[in-house]
Formats: sequence, C-alpha cells, structure tokens
Amino acid sequence: LNVRSSSSRQMAQFSRRALRGLLVLLSCGLWCRTGPADSVMAEATPEDLLIVGAGYLGRRVAQLWREKPKGPKAKVVAATLTEKSHEALRQEGLDPILASDLKASKLKFSQVVFCAPPSRGEAGDYAKSVTDALEHLVEGGIGVFTSSASVFAEDSGNSVDESGALSDSGSAQRMLAAEEAAQRGGSAVLRLAGLYDLERGPHSYWLKVGVVKGAPNGLINLVHYDDAAQAVVDAIKARRREVYVISDGVPISRRDICAAAVRSKHFAGKELPTFEAPAELPMGGTNGKRLDASKARQQLGWHPRYVSFAEYMAAH
Repeated sequence: LNVRSSSSRQMAQFSRRALRGLLVLLSCGLWCRTGPADSVMAEATPEDLLIVGAGYLGRRVAQLWREKPKGPKAKVVAATLTEKSHEALRQEGLDPILASDLKASKLKFSQVVFCAPPSRGEAGDYAKSVTDALEHLVEGGIGVFTSSASVFAEDSGNSVDESGALSDSGSAQRMLAAEEAAQRGGSAVLRLAGLYDLERGPHSYWLKVGVVKGAPNGLINLVHYDDAAQAVVDAIKARRREVYVISDGVPISRRDICAAAVRSKHFAGKELPTFEAPAELPMGGTNGKRLDASKARQQLGWHPRYVSFAEYMAAH
C-alpha cells in the first residue's frame, strides 16, 4: 500500500511539472517550434513585411503597413540588434527578432525595408548589413533602403534631383556603397531630406543647446517622419527599384527653422539660438541645396501631407 501511495505521489508530481512546462512553452509562443526565428513565424505570407531597423521611422512604416486593407492580417517582423525594445514592439503589434537570429533563419519576405542608420566605425560593414538583410527577400520581391540626401555634393543653393553630382566625403561614400548593395539586392533607394516632427529634428536640437553651428541663411531640406514613412510604403506598392529624392520641396534656412519653431505654441517662450558659422563646416559650405522630389511624386504617387516645416509648426 505504501509503495502504491508513493508511486501515485510521484506520478502526480511529474504530471504537475509536465503541465507547468507545457504552459511555459505555450506562453512563450514556442509550442511545436524549433528555434528563435521560428518563434516569430513559421512562414511569411505575401503581405508580411520585414523591417530592419525598427526605430522611430521604422515603427511608423509598420503602422502604415498595418493600416492597409489587408494590414491587420499581415505580420510585421522587426529585426533589432538587442532585445531592449522587444516588449515595446510587441505592444505595438510587431513581431521582434534579433538580427542574429534572423540571419541564421531561412525566413523570406516579399517586402523588406532597411532603415537602420550606419553605426560609428561600421565603415564597409554597413553595406554588408544591407546585403545580409536582403538575403531574406524572395525572388521578385521588393526592398526599400532609406538613404540620405546628404550624399549630394551640391552646396551652392541650386536645385538637385536624382542625377545630381555626389559627394566624395567619407560618410557619403559609405552611404553610396550601401545604396549600391541595396540596388543589387532588389531595392528602391530613398534619399531622404532631414527628418522631423514636433519633438525631433534640427529645430528641437538647436533650441535645446542654444547654438546653431552653421550659416543662418544656409538652406535645409526637410520631410516629416510620417511623410517619409508614407514614401516607403508607396515605394513598396510601386515596386520600382530606382533612386528617389524624398523632400517636402520647401527648403528653409536655419534661421527660419528656428524662428518657425519659437513662434509655435509648443515652443512658446523659447529664445532664438545664436549662430556660429565655422570656416569649414563638417558637411561642406554654407548655402545648401534645393531638393527636387518630382520623380517620387510622379512615379510613386507620393505627396507629402505636411507641405512645409513652417506650416506644420504654425499648426502646433
């Protein structure tokens, strides 16, 4: 009798432990899956999207993608270098994955967006990161790489489109190498103007530090984060693997950027910063350029919701 009782207790304890283990597996989303990448998804559907670099811009792209007619059913997989943002990404409806786990997986997507900025000291590894990300693009799929309009050499205040002369600076060459890798991998390239919203952008930084290190009349080209995200989605839809300039088309001087910001309700009470124009600026001279985004408007059907920085700030 004692033997039977002891055996029954052992079986009950084993069953409870097994049940607890099963519940842990289910709660972690790992049931019947074999690895970290498989815990995100077993197989991508044609509507699923991979975003490499799910930062401020990448999350806005994800939000727009999920707002599409079939968006709620689509998965947006967000690849990151660390797990630091994973819980926040899950709360936003995204499926986070470590870049290392993605690289080791066989996951393929019909759409891949690369909007991770280059890291310090990354050099040629940035182009390789782009190449690695596009290994997860299905044959015939479309990628989008978010580059920067800083690759253009123009600095005399003239108009520039996609055919403009390119800078030979180290940072520009690194970005151009990444652009080449992106196009080889089947991507469109978006050369973005300076990004902003109410709290982010040159205005916020300059008002915070109180000093602008640049010519007050030098032109800056801008585009709102939401409009840049819409350009990414429009490029996916258009499936044209070309280079596009993305800008609101209303260049504005550094002085006028600061003036528009301090006139807004949001920055009421802030003072205009002082201006320092060093003899040799890090990114070139003093006059800037005027970006022409006509090609994106015509071929992608992209039109910025926020037509200029000054109008946006006036409404806030």
